[in-house]
Amino acid sequence: MQTITLNLPQSLRAQLQIFQSDRGIEQPESAIVKALENYFQTWTPTQKKDPLPTMYDAEDGPCEVINSFRE
Repeated sequence: MQTITLNLPQSLRAQLQIFQSDRGIEQPESAIVKALENYFQTWTPTQKKDPLPTMYDAEDGPCEVINSFRE
């Protein structure tokens, strides 16, 4: 078995405690998965950024949108 170390924000640590105690999830792994799912479903960024272009390649940056894709 391997060990992983996580630095959790306080809000996520609080959710983890809720899942372990209030919801009766004894296995730490299961509680972490549930807490992470809940955290990312309710997470909002502190700073809003413009959305990526319609066509975007993570390696090459923005791409030209071909007209046939717009139809």
